[in-house]
Order: sequence, then structure tokens, then C-alpha cells
Amino acid sequence: MRQLTIKDLPRIVILEQACFTPPVRASRETIQKRLELGHIMLGIEQQRNLIAVISFSYADFSPDDYARFPKTHAELTTQPMNPNANAVFVYNLAVAPSERGFPHARSLLQATAQQALDWGCTFWVGNSRIPSYARAGDHAEEQIPRSAIVRQATDRHPDRGPLPATHELCRHPP
Repeated sequence: MRQLTIKDLPRIVILEQACFTPPVRASRETIQKRLELGHIMLGIEQQRNLIAVISFSYADFSPDDYARFPKTHAELTTQPMNPNANAVFVYNLAVAPSERGFPHARSLLQATAQQALDWGCTFWVGNSRIPSYARAGDHAEEQIPRSAIVRQATDRHPDRGPLPATHELCRHPP
């Protein structure tokens, strides 16, 4: 595992295309902008192939002041790094389809958590797309039904409501 640089951009783009459908796939320009803003991308390589990436930035965050929190995924993923950050904003985790089921995601998340602690972060903010919230099915590779459990948990989250049991949120949609 190592921190990726602008020299890795072509391989990052290839992995992004393999992992995400067009509506949520970051363009080459977006990935380049994130790297130029100082965002961190950690990657795992296997036989010279990039097989997994996690992307994140550091920012100032207060759970008591949501007004300052980025309103969109684009805002969150294109803000400059903050040298006085107290939070890590994790916004991308990609594992090559052929490598899923191996501990690559766990390794990347653990490395990110350690790096955030070393930076002095006290908050971890994850930003992800939740296909089962409304249903995803515009692309053949993504036929995911709507989940009432996931939708209710997501809607309750801003009110700090209780989350459903982990096995309910992590189960494969029917």
C-alpha cells in the first residue's frame, strides 16, 4: 500500500471505470483536481495493477454546525485540504471487481484511520452513495431494489436516531 500521486492518474481512472457506473464515476479531470488540492489517495497494487483505492481529505468539522458542512458530494470532494483539520472526509473506496471479498477495503480503511489519528483528527466523516435508498437500476450492472430499512435509517440519521442492526444494513438486497 502506498500514497498515490499524479503519476498514478491513468491507473486510478482505469480502476474508477471498472468500479463505478457512469453517473457516479469520477472523471479524469475530477480525480486530477482532487490530487492537486492535496487530497490523499492510498492504493494497493498487485502485479503492477492498481486493485484498490481509498480517497480522502482533511477538513474542519463540527457536528454542532451542519451549516458549514458541504451540501453535495461535489463540494465535499473538491474542497482544499485544511492544515488545521479535525476531521477526515472519506469519499471514495474502490476495489476492483475481481478483488472483492479479499481484505483490501479493510486494509485501506485501517490505514486511513491510522493516518487520520496521526494527523490529529477527532472526527471521521464518510460520504457514500446509497443505491438502496431510492433504488438503482439505470444501468445493467446495477439492479438494486429500494430498501425500506436503509431509507428509514438514512432519514433518521440527521436526528441522531438509532441505527438498525448491522446485519440489516449490510445484507445483500433481495
